[in-house]
Amino acid sequence: MKGFFWRLVIISITGCVAYVLYNLPYFEYSECYRLNPSVDMDKYMLNRLNNEIRRPITRLTSSRFFRYFRVNKDSECTVLKPQKGCKTVECSITKANNRKLEKDWKMGTNLYPITNAVKDDLSQSATTEANQQQEHLQWMELEDQDFPFVDLELSKQNDAAYNGSNIWRKMHQESAKRTDSMSKLISGLHSATSMHLSQYFFGGEPDYHYPNHTDFNRRVGFHKDRLSNMYHLYHFLLSAYGKMRLDIAADEFIYTHNNKTENDLVKRALKMFDSIFISTEFVPLTEDEIYHTDDKSDFIQKAKPSFQALAQLVDCIPCDKCKVHAKLELSGLSAAFKLIYPEAGLQNLSRNELVGFFNLLKKVSSSIEMYGRWIHFENSIMYSKQVMLYAIIGIMSLLSIVLFIIVGLIAPGKDMTPKSKGYKRPKGFKEA
Repeated sequence: MKGFFWRLVIISITGCVAYVLYNLPYFEYSECYRLNPSVDMDKYMLNRLNNEIRRPITRLTSSRFFRYFRVNKDSECTVLKPQKGCKTVECSITKANNRKLEKDWKMGTNLYPITNAVKDDLSQSATTEANQQQEHLQWMELEDQDFPFVDLELSKQNDAAYNGSNIWRKMHQESAKRTDSMSKLISGLHSATSMHLSQYFFGGEPDYHYPNHTDFNRRVGFHKDRLSNMYHLYHFLLSAYGKMRLDIAADEFIYTHNNKTENDLVKRALKMFDSIFISTEFVPLTEDEIYHTDDKSDFIQKAKPSFQALAQLVDCIPCDKCKVHAKLELSGLSAAFKLIYPEAGLQNLSRNELVGFFNLLKKVSSSIEMYGRWIHFENSIMYSKQVMLYAIIGIMSLLSIVLFIIVGLIAPGKDMTPKSKGYKRPKGFKEA
């Protein structure tokens, strides 16, 4: 019985250790929300579309026309108590050579059809008239005049170790109290921004950023509604592009003055993007999907004041880079509103709004691609940890088998054969 006891001890210890290992926090893994094919088919379709247009939109926004954004980074905060400014290198921006850019975009408040003006010599009166016609369409104050250009390629959005939760909270409150539609779009914008901050998380040293998976799950990954709203924003922007694409295909607009070569390059890049967009057979949002519980007739009346209040809140951001990107994204959202709600067309967009629109489209597109990368990362980590866990349990099982055999040799059980000492034959037993 002695050998049997030690065998039982080995089996018990092996089982207990395997159970403890299996439940160690290191081997536990919390996954972000995963798309469900049965209920998230629209998001699957957007993922497939995004795989097609992500590279073209990245190439488009890297071009000179879409690389520079005119902005007032020193706008004063009028709605909140001013916060202490961010003085770190991560908060700084890179300004462009205004003198060179002014030459090409000296009339650059609006885009003009060729039929409305001489191609390279627009009069000041034509500019003024166009601006006056736009006033009733504006969703936010334009910052196209007398402000510096920012180089977006050298001022990319990343985590600047600045906590903007207070501003975001105010923006969510403002958007939610007026319309459900606006609330979903701002939530989607927040999710896309958070995705970038997690992907380029500040590492404690200047210009050192790394992907932070824990931060991603905390900000976005564990929240199904935030991910859904990010996809909704992407669908909304693509639906807005569908409204303007016929104007782009018409080849009637001047994008860059005094620089015919660049004007042709912008047209060519936009047409290339448009051709790929058409090939995806994109299905735009329906009116019910856009307006949700809001009534179409009074949506603009409610949404415009809300949007303008959001623009005022952005002025209160003390981080220069964060403020520039917030204004860039609101400019892009303003363009989308102009296209979808008043159905204005390309001629009613400012250059800043067009730049903001395509950069916002690129940002949300890359955020969706980052979401896919995070899922792939989780799958690889989960697989490697499972392999490690099962390898450890397998090795322990082999060791327990070896010990099992050794114990059997050292402490064998009693031999109960007829030849063993002390064996008593049963009563009435006769040998053959």
